[in-house]
Amino acid sequence: TDEDAMQRALGAGADWTLTKPCSYAVVEARLDGVRSIIALRRELERKSRALEAFEERARQEMRLARRTLREFNRIDPRAALYLQHWVSPAIEFSGDTISAARSPDGTVWVMLADNVGHGLPAALNAIPVTRAFQAIAAKGLNPATMVRELNRTVRAHLADSSIVAATIVRVSAADGVVEVWNGGNPRVLLLDATGAVAHAFVPHQPALGVREDSELDTRFETVRLSPGLQLVMASDGLLEIGRGGPFGESGLIAAFGEVPPAKRFGNVVSRLQEIMSGRPITHDVSLALVDCDAAAAGHRQELQVGD
Repeated sequence: TDEDAMQRALGAGADWTLTKPCSYAVVEARLDGVRSIIALRRELERKSRALEAFEERARQEMRLARRTLREFNRIDPRAALYLQHWVSPAIEFSGDTISAARSPDGTVWVMLADNVGHGLPAALNAIPVTRAFQAIAAKGLNPATMVRELNRTVRAHLADSSIVAATIVRVSAADGVVEVWNGGNPRVLLLDATGAVAHAFVPHQPALGVREDSELDTRFETVRLSPGLQLVMASDGLLEIGRGGPFGESGLIAAFGEVPPAKRFGNVVSRLQEIMSGRPITHDVSLALVDCDAAAAGHRQELQVGD
């Protein structure tokens, strides 16, 4: 039958069939449908090629952005003697940055900066702040000037709505002190050899970029150096993660206190990675630990070389 023949044809792969006799108008209408399908397929192929080209350009730009940011955020290898750090972005790029530098007299500087937002825009905003921090430390300028110049950098070079929460640490063996300026970041913890909190540097100041120079408090909080001190800095994103609730400062302190000093940082990072595994992260996460003994020892060695 005609119906059986149509079923066999369609089963063999035909898109449509005609039964005879058929009119010219029907054939023309069917051909118009075929022409439309061909045109749609060609347009789809064209757009697919354009999309592939766009994705390739995007991949190239991402690779370039990664290389550029890696160079700008590179930390002096000598800092590995006293600094352990970890940054985990919420998306491809992180607005959190950790920088370390030495002044000509050997004074150690470390900064944890948390830029507003996430991704590439936040990461790019970090570049002027990081460059200014490195330049000021290299000149050996005083702590108040460091804060003032970083605040000016944020206000001058970033968007009107951009601010940068920043923790700035100075370790000076010559002065026998560790000093902290904390603007908008969580409390900075100074741990003793047992892992207990010997001192907490509270964020007395707002983030960089909030206040004008005339309103800015550039004073650092100072603690005398003593053996075995480790200083811990974290972004607010770290304290807000956790299964069933925020990780929190208490979770951070507990994780640091579980193991000997040499294993503290690795223990905390492992714990955080376990918590973060398999779940969406909506905040950039950063953590830094400064070994004050090692930082001061490097300072003393440079002073001796200078003498």
